[in-house]
Amino acid sequence: MPPFNDAQTEAQLKRWMRPDAHRYIRPDWRRFWNAGHENDPLYRFYESVERKFSPDQPRVPAGSSDGGQWTSDGSSSNDASPSNETSSSNDASPPPTQPRLYVAAGLPRIPPVRPPTSGERTAIAKAVAIALAEAGIAATNVGEAIAKSSWLYYALPSIASYVDAPKTLDELQQDASTSKPGYDRHHIVEQSSAEEDGYPRRMIDAPDNLARIPRMKHWEINAWYQTANREYDDVSPREYLSGKDWDERRRVGLSALRRFGVLKP
Repeated sequence: MPPFNDAQTEAQLKRWMRPDAHRYIRPDWRRFWNAGHENDPLYRFYESVERKFSPDQPRVPAGSSDGGQWTSDGSSSNDASPSNETSSSNDASPPPTQPRLYVAAGLPRIPPVRPPTSGERTAIAKAVAIALAEAGIAATNVGEAIAKSSWLYYALPSIASYVDAPKTLDELQQDASTSKPGYDRHHIVEQSSAEEDGYPRRMIDAPDNLARIPRMKHWEINAWYQTANREYDDVSPREYLSGKDWDERRRVGLSALRRFGVLKP
């Protein structure tokens, strides 16, 4: 079964989708890694979660072959490993039409060898999706960043959907009538808390409560509902909604879609 449809894997990875995912990494996590493993994709993923993305990170100066790419110190990133999967690890660079993703500043390198576990593969796909979104890569150009020969190409629909531009509520609801790879059907009024409070399934599953949204954004929103939030008296949105009326639940649901860039402001 593909990792993105694996419920168990999804449950295990939800904590990495949380806004406070860095809390799940021990402060001394590096001591568990042997020297020389700094280029391991999982090591880099931990680093990116710990460091977070900063828009103030310097970029490679314009005019160089890597102009505009983020870097850790503002210098050229020519020493970073390219993401081209069709060339060997000793190749100097990918083809000119193949954009490169760098380890610097949280931009991940797609490892040439397929990681052995679905958890590692999904974590890399998620990191790549975030990097592309933060770099302003349009959904139509995502395929250029992931070679068809790459092991990561299986996740292209979910990665491409992650960088979708926000849509109107009408568009999201109309999309919910059909399925599409890389997307999930989402309940605007969060179904778990609504069902616990006795709201009938006919209301929860009604067309005006359904929207088709990017799968990885769906994971993020589900994790957000379970995370303590200052906006909701330091409890999770799901706990906050306990006992609330339908209109308040819908207001929170629409707010979540805007928060994660799914619904237009």
